[in-house]
Amino acid sequence: MRLDRWHDLDLTDRQVATVALDVSRQGPEGNHEIELRWRAARTELLESGAPKGLVDLLEPVAVRRDRRAGENGRFLIGSVGSDGDARVDLDVSLPEAPDRERIVWADVPDLLPLLRCGQKYPTYVTVEADRAGADITAYSSFDETPARTTVDGDHDVLHKVPGGASSQQRLQRRAVDSWERNADEVAAELDDLVRRVRPTAVLVAGDDRALGALRGSVSDLVRGRSRLLSSGGRAAGTSEEAFAEDVRRHLDAVIDADIEACMDRFREQDGRQERAVQGRSAVLDSLGRGQVDTLLLVDPPVNARTSAEAAALALRTDAQVCLLPDGDELADGIAAVLRWSDSETQHDSAPSMPGHGERPGWAGREGKTSDFANEP
Repeated sequence: MRLDRWHDLDLTDRQVATVALDVSRQGPEGNHEIELRWRAARTELLESGAPKGLVDLLEPVAVRRDRRAGENGRFLIGSVGSDGDARVDLDVSLPEAPDRERIVWADVPDLLPLLRCGQKYPTYVTVEADRAGADITAYSSFDETPARTTVDGDHDVLHKVPGGASSQQRLQRRAVDSWERNADEVAAELDDLVRRVRPTAVLVAGDDRALGALRGSVSDLVRGRSRLLSSGGRAAGTSEEAFAEDVRRHLDAVIDADIEACMDRFREQDGRQERAVQGRSAVLDSLGRGQVDTLLLVDPPVNARTSAEAAALALRTDAQVCLLPDGDELADGIAAVLRWSDSETQHDSAPSMPGHGERPGWAGREGKTSDFANEP
C-alpha cells in the first residue's frame, strides 16, 4: 500500500507516541472496556517516559465513539518537540481491532498496525447494476463510513417483448438502446470515481445484460481493475451475506496477487543485482537516499525497530510498502525494489561503505528513549 495519504505528517526531531488500540463497543459494557484498555495504555506510555501533557491530549481522542459498528480499532500518533510542545498528529479509525495492541514511545512512529489494516482492507469499489442503473459504493480502510452513489438512467424502456411484429421490434431496439444509455451514465460516474480514489479493485455484480452494456462503456482503467462477482445486485431477495463473502474472497485474491507481484519484481531485480537491495543496512541506506519504490517487510517483523524505522522513511519518500507473511529468503526480513540504482547502492555482493546506515530525520538519534531498544 501507499502512505501518500499521510505524506504531510512531519515528525522530524520529535519524540513520538504510537497507540494502536481496540475500541470495539460490543454490548452495554463496551464504553467501560475501552476506558480500561486506555488506562492500561496510558500507564504504559507514562512508564515509558511520555510526558503527561501529551498523554492527556491523546486520552479524549482514544476513547471517543466511532461511527463504525462492531469490532474496530483506533490508531493514534502524538508527539512532543524539543521545546515541549505536545500535539496529536494522527487519528485514524481502523476497520478492525489490531491483532496486537501496540503502545510505543520512541523517536520514530510505529506504522505497522496502520499498514496491516491498509493491506488487508484496501480501497475498493462495488457496483451493483441492473438495466436501470447501479448502486456504486467506495470503501476505504480509514473512512468510518463508505461513500455511496446511486445512478438511475433517464431511459426507461427496459424490457424486450417477444414476437416479430415491427412495433415489437422497435420496442426491442428501444429497450437495448435504453440499457446502453443507462450503462453510459453509470460508466461516466464510475470512471470519475475510480480516477479520484484509485481503488485496488472494482467488484461488479448484477444483471448480465446490464453488466455487458456497462463493460462496453467503461474506460480501460476501470475495465482493468474489474472483477465479476457471482452474487449481489439490485434484484429483490439478493443475499447481502453471500455478497459480502464474495467481495472478501475476491479482495483476498487481489491482495495475494499483489504480494506475489511485489516478490516477483524483487526476485527479478535482485537476481540481476540491479534495482533491488535487501538487509537492514542496504535498505535503510536506499530509503535515506530516496531510491526505494517498494519496501518489503516481513510481518510479524524480524526486528521491530528496523521495520518501524523503514516504514517511517517510506512515508517520507512516497515509497509503497508491501507486508509479507513469509520472508525467509530476505536478509533481516527486509528488502526493497528501487526506482534507480548506482555505484553506491549496497547490493548483496558489495561490502558496506563508510557512512552507510546513517539516515536523516527520524532515524537513530542518540540519547532518545525508545520502546524498541531491547527488541531483537
